[in-house]
Parts: sequence; structure tokens; C-alpha cells
Amino acid sequence: MLTENKHVSVLFADVCDSTALLQHSDPEEARNYLGKALNQLAEAVETYGGTVSQLLGDGLVALFGAPLAQEDHALRACLAALKMQRATVPGHDVQGVASPTLRIGINSGEVLVGVVGQYDWSHYGADGKTIHLASRLEKMAPPGGILVSAATQRLVAQQIETRSVGTRQIRGLDEPIELHEVVVETESSAAAPLTRKQRWAPLVGREDSLRILAGDLEVVRKGGMRTIGLCGDAGIGKSRLVADWTAALASEGMDVCVSQARGYASTRAYSAAADLIASLVGLVQMNVTDVRQSARQALIEGWPAEGAEHLAAASDLLGLAAPDQAWLALNPVQRRRPIRPGWR
Repeated sequence: MLTENKHVSVLFADVCDSTALLQHSDPEEARNYLGKALNQLAEAVETYGGTVSQLLGDGLVALFGAPLAQEDHALRACLAALKMQRATVPGHDVQGVASPTLRIGINSGEVLVGVVGQYDWSHYGADGKTIHLASRLEKMAPPGGILVSAATQRLVAQQIETRSVGTRQIRGLDEPIELHEVVVETESSAAAPLTRKQRWAPLVGREDSLRILAGDLEVVRKGGMRTIGLCGDAGIGKSRLVADWTAALASEGMDVCVSQARGYASTRAYSAAADLIASLVGLVQMNVTDVRQSARQALIEGWPAEGAEHLAAASDLLGLAAPDQAWLALNPVQRRRPIRPGWR
């Protein structure tokens, strides 16, 4: 058994009252329903680069940050949990069964991970206090809720909206633990965390860079166009410079649209383009129950008339509505054609 210590975020997810939910279903229907539910959970984990460690009948355990190290493992775990809570099981209404309600618990910390084998069966698993606390949090979470430890909340404080639920005594632990609940009711662009990060000190020593940016801005004010590339070693403040400069532009009344390429979005085609479209047409935070209808209406109202033929491509790109038959009949190459000219 090969093991190593790693800092990870552990996610436990469970379908609430699955026995009562399926009490009137035959075994085949129950298996099909739970299979679809687990597929939805596993898809959310894979979307954000996590690893499904165990399936628990009507739930699962997932690891973020192992086996592949991820510096944003806590953010990925929270985004996966939000995706789980906002998903629905396909065809559940046809079967006459209510959509499942989930409880999710997340904790971050050091664990012992590796391929664990026993009784001719093996899987990639983890062990340690971090795992056990995540399991306790899942059991304490309210139906439809996501409960996270203070260790996880500190890692995502400026990126995920949470509310404190105070300190709670955890069975098996001597000291009470500070807990937070992730806010599920609102949804925004995945690029939004960049705009919410706090700046802790004044920007100094960047006069030359700001002077160059100011010169490019004057060219744009006169009707020109500029594409600016910023490169340098990690940690020297590239993101800080961009964030402070764009904040200054916004304070002067200029429209600032943010899009961000994210490592965990590699499975989503055109993710940066989708974020930019959402920002350009002003898709703001809104209640999840109304998000698709309201966002589609906002997209239609903000879309220029001269680009009407590209509206179906943008709507599909943002996942705002079921594509019509004409769009579904196109192959991937044909679908790319109306997307690319839409930027011109």
C-alpha cells in the first residue's frame, strides 16, 4: 500500500431519505433512479477535477487535491457541491418520484492518501481526522444545504459566499468546531471570484506599468483598439495590477467585463468565452429557481440586432435553454461556425 500525506478538501454527499423516497418503486426503478443521481454527483466532481474515492449506496466521497495536487482544492470542492445542489435527476418526474434532496459536508486539511487494498478489492482512498470531520458535517448539514468547516471557509472566503452558523460540538472531538454554510440560493458567473478578492495594501512601484496602460487607454478613447498582454514570474502581482487598474476604470464610469480561464474548466468547451458573453450582456446574480428564464430574457434583450443569427449559439453556450431541433442537427464543426463570427 503506497501512501503519502497531502492537503486536500474532502466532500461527502448523501441523498436525504432515499428509502422513503423510493418506498413505492420496484428494485429496478430504484436502482435506475439512484444510478442517475450518483451519475450527477460524480459528474459534478469530475467537472471540477476531483476524484470519486468511494460510492456509498446513495452518496459518495470525493477528494480534491489528490492524487493530483490542486492549490484551489477548497474552491473546487465548493463549486462541485453547488453544482450538485443545483442539478436535477433526468426523468425523475416521469417516474413520479420527487427530485432528490442532498446533504453535503466539506472539510479541508491534511490526510493520508493512497491506493488502499483489502479482500482483493482496492480503491484510491484517504484517512485521517479531516475525513471523519467531513463525514460528520454531511450528517449535520440541513437538507439541501452545504456545511463547511472553518478550515475550508478560510480558503474560499473571498470566492464563495457563506454564512456562519456558529460553533458546534462534534461527536468524537474535544473542542467545538466553527462551521459555515455555503449560500446556494444565488448564482453568478464563475469569473466573479476574481472581482471579489480584497486588496490588503496600496499598489506601489508600478508607475511605469500604469503609465503604459494609461497611454493605451487614451488610444481606445479616441476609437482605437488595444490588446494588452501581461507576463511575468508567478507571485509578482500581475493579477493585482489588472484588478486595481480595472477597478479604477470602473470608478471612472467605464464598463469592465471580466472573463477568466480556470484550470478546473478544462472539460467545458469555450468556458472563458461563455463567461465573457455573460459579462458583456450583464447577466448578474439572481435566484437559482429563476436563473435560466431571467438570464435568457436578459440575453435576448442585450443581444445586438445585427448578430441575431448568433443568438442560438450564445444561448446554447451559456446553457440557458434547450436547443431547438435545427441546432441539435448540427455537428460540432458546424456549431463552431456561428460561435466564432459572433465575436466580430
